[in-house]
Amino acid sequence: MKFVLVSPKNRTAYNFRGDLVKLIISKGYEVIVTGPNRDNVDKIEALGARFVEIPMDKNGVNPIEDVIQLVTAGNKDKAREYVKTYVMSDTM
Repeated sequence: MKFVLVSPKNRTAYNFRGDLVKLIISKGYEVIVTGPNRDNVDKIEALGARFVEIPMDKNGVNPIEDVIQLVTAGNKDKAREYVKTYVMSDTM
């Protein structure tokens, strides 16, 4: 099974959620952490999680808007990864 942790800032994922990520991995889940850029990805991956960069508005609440932002920015591959991760996850 997969667990997705959506983080508006990469450092939040390892500073404040690092223990949670490790615990979830120890329970047998694949943990995917998303963040707005590639800052400190090595620290996230050191926790055992996979990282997916998804540019987003940290104050937004609409995931559809995030996909539209990716597609209109020409990041169709990232948009596909986003849809696979959030919408299709275990159905693929």
